Amino acid sequence: MSFYRKYKELLLGVGILLIGVFYGVSTASVQLRVNTTISARYVPYGLAAICITVGACQCYSGVRIAAAYQHEPDKESDNLAVVLLLAAILLYALVLKKLGFLFSTPVLLFFMMLLMAPKSKRSPLLFAAISVVSTVIVYYAFRSGLNLMLPGGILG
Repeated sequence: MSFYRKYKELLLGVGILLIGVFYGVSTASVQLRVNTTISARYVPYGLAAICITVGACQCYSGVRIAAAYQHEPDKESDNLAVVLLLAAILLYALVLKKLGFLFSTPVLLFFMMLLMAPKSKRSPLLFAAISVVSTVIVYYAFRSGLNLMLPGGILG
C-alpha cells in the first residue's frame, strides 16, 4: 500500500498519457472521405494532444511528489463508506421507478452527504434542505426547461 501512496500521482499521469496515446493512434484509423485542411481527425488529434500534455504534466508532478514523499502511518480506511455508497446507489436504481425521482433522490443525496462529510462538519438539517431543494430544482429543470419526464413513481 505504501508503493501506491508514493506513486499514485505518477501512476495517474502514466494512465492519462497511455489513454492519450491510444486515442491518438486510434484516430489515425478514421477513414476520410474528403481531404481538406481541417478534417474529421482535427478535433480527435487535438484532444489526444491535450490528453498527452496533461498526462506528461501529471507524470512530472508525480515524480516530484514521489521524491518528496514522507511515509505516514496508515489512516482510517474508508472502505465501509465506499461499500455503503455503492449499495445506496444500487438501491436507488432499484426503487427509482417505484418511488419516483422526487422521493428517492433527496434520500440518496442526504445519505451520501452524511457519509462523505467529515464528522466535524455534519449538519443533518442543512443536508436535508440541500437535498430537497436541489432535487426540486433538477426536477423542474428537466420537466420545464428540457421537456423531459423523470420517473414519477407513486405520484404517477
